[in-house]
Parts: sequence; structure tokens; C-alpha cells
Amino acid sequence: MDCIEQDSLGSITKEKFREVFANYCFKHKIIPSSDKSIKYVLTTTFGVAESREMDGDFQKMCWKGISFKQGCIEKYG
Repeated sequence: MDCIEQDSLGSITKEKFREVFANYCFKHKIIPSSDKSIKYVLTTTFGVAESREMDGDFQKMCWKGISFKQGCIEKYG
């Protein structure tokens, strides 16, 4: 939660979120949580919604309502 903030117009692909989260956990020597736990925390704490966005010809699953804080992707992504 150190790297994300509520953003009504923001969205993060689940793939990118998981990548940054895994790198964050590795750097801080934390065991990563399951996808089910991540979903619970994001929906209850930040009020995010699951969505699909088009990326060319493909749909990607996203979290809507959050964005990464400045510098987080450079540090962990």
C-alpha cells in the first residue's frame, strides 16, 4: 500500500500491479499475498473495481480507482 493511491480516473493492469507488488515484497523480504487477499484489501480499503481494458487486440484485466504513486514504478517495476 506504500506505492498506490486512490485515483478516481486511474487504472492499473493486474499484471503490472502483481509485478510491482512481487518486486516490492522481494526487496522488503515479505511473503507476497495471494490474489484473493489482494482483491479483498483493494476492494475494502481503496474501493477499487475490476475492469477490462483493450490493449490493441487483447483485453487486459485492470484495477480501476487506483494508481501508482510517483516514483514507484521506477523503484519496483
